[in-house]
Amino acid sequence: MLRKVFVFVLCCILLLPVFGRAQDGRNHIWMAPFLSLDFNTGPGPAFLAPPAMPANGQPVSVCDAAGALLFYSNGNIVYGRDHLPMPGGVLLNGDPVRFDRQPCSAVAVPKGGGQYYLFSLLPDSQAVNLPPGAADTMIQPSLYYSVIDMNLNGGNGDIVPGQKKILLKSGLMRCFLLAAPGPGCSDMWVAVHEATSPALLSYPVTAAGVGAPVHSVAGADYLGDNRPGYGFYYGKLSPDARRMALFSWRRSLAMPVDPGSYASLELLDFDRATGRFSNAVSLYENLDFSPFMYGFFPMSFSPDSRRLYMVRREDYDVATWNKVVQYDLGLPSIAAIRASEALVGAIPPAGAISSPFLSDMRLGPDGRIYLAAGDIFPLSSGDAIPLARINIPNAPGAAADMETDIASPLMQSGFPVLFPVPNPEFQDPATAAATDLPWCGTPLLIGASRSGSYLWNNGATDSAITAGNAGTYWVQIIEACGRHTDTFQLAAPAPLPLHPLPGDTSICRGQQWTVDLPPIPGVSYTWSDGSRGNRYTVREAGAITVRAQNACEDAIDSMLVAYGACACDYLFVPTAFSPNADGTNDIFLPRYPCTKELLMYELRVYNRWGQEVFISHHLDQGWDGSMNGRPTETGVYHYTVSIQASGQADELFRKGQVTLLR
Repeated sequence: MLRKVFVFVLCCILLLPVFGRAQDGRNHIWMAPFLSLDFNTGPGPAFLAPPAMPANGQPVSVCDAAGALLFYSNGNIVYGRDHLPMPGGVLLNGDPVRFDRQPCSAVAVPKGGGQYYLFSLLPDSQAVNLPPGAADTMIQPSLYYSVIDMNLNGGNGDIVPGQKKILLKSGLMRCFLLAAPGPGCSDMWVAVHEATSPALLSYPVTAAGVGAPVHSVAGADYLGDNRPGYGFYYGKLSPDARRMALFSWRRSLAMPVDPGSYASLELLDFDRATGRFSNAVSLYENLDFSPFMYGFFPMSFSPDSRRLYMVRREDYDVATWNKVVQYDLGLPSIAAIRASEALVGAIPPAGAISSPFLSDMRLGPDGRIYLAAGDIFPLSSGDAIPLARINIPNAPGAAADMETDIASPLMQSGFPVLFPVPNPEFQDPATAAATDLPWCGTPLLIGASRSGSYLWNNGATDSAITAGNAGTYWVQIIEACGRHTDTFQLAAPAPLPLHPLPGDTSICRGQQWTVDLPPIPGVSYTWSDGSRGNRYTVREAGAITVRAQNACEDAIDSMLVAYGACACDYLFVPTAFSPNADGTNDIFLPRYPCTKELLMYELRVYNRWGQEVFISHHLDQGWDGSMNGRPTETGVYHYTVSIQASGQADELFRKGQVTLLR
């Protein structure tokens, strides 16, 4: 009996979005029934004693910009900063047993002037056509909102008289309650899901109040058959508010006609300008739900919205209930996204008789994802499951660095920790960009990268200023919904080398010579034949020039290369060649720079097994990398060269290795 009741309570955990890391302290305290976290203390949260809030429903907690707690709620009772229920803060006017079995969900939206909207899904209506005895499991909640004023009740807050439990919509799907940014800086959307259709309703919340909902038909529709049953949806919004991950589950009471339980997980696009959801694609669909029956299906987006984390539960083995996997949402197709699944980590069993499961994920204000776990049979095992954390959630695969066993002496229960939903932020997060610019000793005009109102570090308020000296300049741009900072670093480029070339020289005919110039960051070299780089190969006599350039100036240096008198015992043999028909270095051909008449010339090439692959008796006939008309393999070959010149008493002989590249 314990197992069934516990599953009822767990199935309605709400997972709500994190759309942007907090730029202040509004999400720095997470008040939850079994464990609370305080992110105001520095790196890593501090553990707080849990409040007296009942352990049902997904909590919401709200702080001010400085990180001080204002209020928190489980969707039914609202608690002030003094941890006492607000005088008018009990919202549910019905059977408390129904609330315990059908936990509610809530989200808070700032209204301005110290006031907040508190939206709640309250279980006060029942589905139609219920079979006998199904009343407790067939609740269809309604959406209400109340207005909280933190200026009341001595600063501990209270419900504004006449603004308590205002009905917006009945007959909704359990657990789905989503907050999202709207088109304006102070506009929000609050979305719910109808219970008997695939319709999503997005209510606009503006300075004028709560408006009429926008309807979207998107996502799996497993309710259209009108068979008696029940289920739930829940969703999470990406930090950039462009995508939602939607999980849905159905339990049919039409057995054995209907397969019973199944679930799906989809990705939907969201348009913050219109409040519409669209373009649903399935990561999973029509799954047998039995592997999901213990525990929920937590998920979270990475801070950059590129990656989605979730739990894969594939069978009844507790070792597979807690696999945390990652999907790359930046790939071009849903098939590629599915194929990108990468295991990040797992929560191991806490003890021999425990059955742990992951129950929640949330992106923290420190940019890390926190994972909560619980125990299916807490009363029998007594195990407390530590928190886990994904430390680098923007990184791919195992590089995301999942850390387990973040323990606390306050964790004394095996029940799951349910993180509170985030406090929505109106403004877009602050951004910054940095640019390095060359300083050439003359005034330089630098300008802001976007529109808005401006404040430069010298007090100027124009969109651009003239920089008269090297140094660091910045401009803060106040935009409609946020702030952006441009930073400009002006520095003189590296000086040019005055005379980089070594001077006039001579080479033997057929000889090659490489000139190396000093590599200097920010300095480029252009040679007389148009080639670039700090290395140049001289292959024949003539004038050589090089132009050295930085961001501010250039300089030209030159040298003269002439053929000199070379001894006739010199032979130039390449160490590598590439017979790829590109017109460069296609033939292996030794060069004899002496002008004396040749009485004998012989070139032989052998492979690594000693087999002769080429022979030539002509000075201008080299090897093209083939044997019997077929290309030979890439690798190292051996050669011998014999030359007898007129007037030379001794034969010139060389042997060595040459590398064939393709």
